[in-house]
Amino acid sequence: MAHDIFISYSSKDKPIADGICANLEAAGFRCWIAPRDIAPGDDWPTAITSAITESKIMVLVFSANSNSSKDVGREIILAANENLTIIPFKIEDVKPEPGKQYYLARTHWLEAMNPPTREHIQALIERVRVLVPPVAESGIVQPSAVSPPAQELLPVQPPSTSQEPGRTPEPVIASPERKEPVPKTPVKKTWFRREFLYIGVPILLVFLGVLIWPRIQGMTNQPEVFPTAITTLAQTPQITNTSQPTSTDAPAATSTEQVSSPIPGFHYSLLKTLTGHTNEVMSVAFSNDGQTLASGSRDLSIILWDVASGEMEHILKVHTNTVNRVVFHPTLDDLMVSSSDDGRILLWSYRNGYQVGSPLSGQTGGVRSLVFSKDGHYLASGANDSTIVLWNFQNYANSGQVTKLHSFSDRSSFVLSLAFNPNADILASGGYQESTILIHDMNGDLKLTLEGGSDDVESLEFSPDKSMLASATHSGTVNLWDTSTWKKLNPTRSGVCVAFSPDGRILAIGSRDGSISVVEVVTGKVLVSIQAHPQQEIKDLAFSPDGSMLASGAVDGLVKIWELDY
Repeated sequence: MAHDIFISYSSKDKPIADGICANLEAAGFRCWIAPRDIAPGDDWPTAITSAITESKIMVLVFSANSNSSKDVGREIILAANENLTIIPFKIEDVKPEPGKQYYLARTHWLEAMNPPTREHIQALIERVRVLVPPVAESGIVQPSAVSPPAQELLPVQPPSTSQEPGRTPEPVIASPERKEPVPKTPVKKTWFRREFLYIGVPILLVFLGVLIWPRIQGMTNQPEVFPTAITTLAQTPQITNTSQPTSTDAPAATSTEQVSSPIPGFHYSLLKTLTGHTNEVMSVAFSNDGQTLASGSRDLSIILWDVASGEMEHILKVHTNTVNRVVFHPTLDDLMVSSSDDGRILLWSYRNGYQVGSPLSGQTGGVRSLVFSKDGHYLASGANDSTIVLWNFQNYANSGQVTKLHSFSDRSSFVLSLAFNPNADILASGGYQESTILIHDMNGDLKLTLEGGSDDVESLEFSPDKSMLASATHSGTVNLWDTSTWKKLNPTRSGVCVAFSPDGRILAIGSRDGSISVVEVVTGKVLVSIQAHPQQEIKDLAFSPDGSMLASGAVDGLVKIWELDY
């Protein structure tokens, strides 16, 4: 069924949801609501996903029931990813739980907690009318000269006898079942001419401006292009990953303005500046649900931040030296691992803020680098004693046990950086005062040595489609490598740390001067250069799992979260 509005609700609030649906449809809007519009035999999740994708607006019946509903939470995320306008119709005074608060932070709420509900529904209808004009279509009820006035809603039914505590005892709006449609309202030609003048002409002017402005910009402000990027990448495998997450509504920024890059369609803004560390921030990482950010610092602490609010959830002070790395397990819900110059690798329940299990031991000196394989089966650690250890996490969920798989050493000094390829069959490493990148298999056998630069190789990351490896050195040289030939693709620009977006479309490069360059991988174009931490070296970068946010940590002790829209 063609529709414009998806109605999201908890099954416990079905009478209210049915009433909202009935009144929206009586006003001429096309609605989709479960289970009415799910055909017998259809797969429920597939039907809901398809319905959200085809909608323009989500009306969310918000209550304690929907706040705790995982299904409603998934529907909100899907709607946000599809850039739907979400209108929360709040029937109970409940604060959204963090997962929902993140996606609803910028949304205007329709407060409908006090009677009469019919007035709140009328306000909802007027709000929807601004966003989606009613349509005349077979099967859709339209207002007409013989139908009730717009301010009069459908008759109400007696209140349910199973009223929940705290719910306002008020009549429930009638459900959407109707036997005969009301005659359609004829469309007046004068309305069309007036609306075209007031609405159509400005839209036409804006459309022409969008077409012409980039050309004017292109004459005066050409984006920087890496000299060899386009020709070189054309001869190598291109990124084929088509899963490109869409930017979603994010919490209000603590900074002020949003800035556009010279490339139309790419925007960024500073969402949060997180203060709490008293020394350099060495590592930042998002949890696999994107709701928590961890930062490790030279001040010996780990801070866990709530991404939506920017507030500290936990401060962990167990390490006795610099915290070099923090990493989240990619599939387990509540596991984080940290490493320090005190030589310890610690496991954490990050939601509760306490250690779990025993420290992983087997290396001497500071542990500089940690990385999980994409499937979460393996953890690699690199230390100042030149060793790399592979740890087996495959049985951790069942037994809580971690076993040492292999230990190997082909370096002469500290292991500063590590990266698994997405298949978890290759491990790349970079070292201190060595210009080389070593490529090992999962047995620890050395397969290849790459000349990575003229200094310490401090940052390594494979692209999500495994076609490229990015490397950055202490002297500020960033390289891309074609993993099918292990040839250097092109020098990019100066930088000391790198991070690919989850969809592989962009590469973020952090520099010693505190700037972040955002590069379109396929073309080599610099989309924007963000003055993130002025004159303060950036130590680490991390994308959120959906690619909509980028976190940066620097020697100024600050953590910043950036919203990316592309």
